[in-house]
Amino acid sequence: MKIHYFPLSGPSHIVLNVADQLGVEYEKVLVNITGGDQHKDEFVKKNGNKKVPVLEDDDGTTLSEAMSIIKYLSDKHSSDLYPKDLKERALVDMHLAALNDARSAGLGLVYFEVIFPRQDPPIIINPMIIGLLRQNVEKILGDYNTQVEGKDYAVLDRLTLVDFVLSGIFIWLAFIQYDPSEKFPHLCTYFKNLSEKLPRLLDCQRNFHENLKALSE
Repeated sequence: MKIHYFPLSGPSHIVLNVADQLGVEYEKVLVNITGGDQHKDEFVKKNGNKKVPVLEDDDGTTLSEAMSIIKYLSDKHSSDLYPKDLKERALVDMHLAALNDARSAGLGLVYFEVIFPRQDPPIIINPMIIGLLRQNVEKILGDYNTQVEGKDYAVLDRLTLVDFVLSGIFIWLAFIQYDPSEKFPHLCTYFKNLSEKLPRLLDCQRNFHENLKALSE
């Protein structure tokens, strides 16, 4: 099995963290997004959307989109990270959809606040649009700040895929230099406690910060 990834891709880290949690044996294949690898014919054949992550299984199955990949991996390895129970699975799916909305809004902020202004010439986005995106992100963060108060896990009473996706939010928050500690203290406490159970989450965050620093130098 191969997982094509990029170190500054939040969805890539979500997939890698889930794969590691499941004990999956895989080969990491770097796709240098900043170098344009995603536009090469070899990669486009794997994912016409030209995005990472992409999973290539040994039987020829090829998947893109992090949410699809982590569900596939969980089911393939009969893991309760993605519950078998109908109602529990529906609950997990509901939260994954909500968090995907948050990720999309966060990705917009990454482009509008970080990437576009660094273009030559810079691309300046209407501050009103950026403000609306921030409101959307903070609304979802506020909902989950309430959701995880006093809890070890985001949903149910155990680790699920939702925890990996929710913790992934902290990656793109770092990208836009957004500190959630004042407005969303319960969310930060939840991430701290989860990271103590899953040290790979902090390793992932450190790796992301190192690559982000290297990119900005």
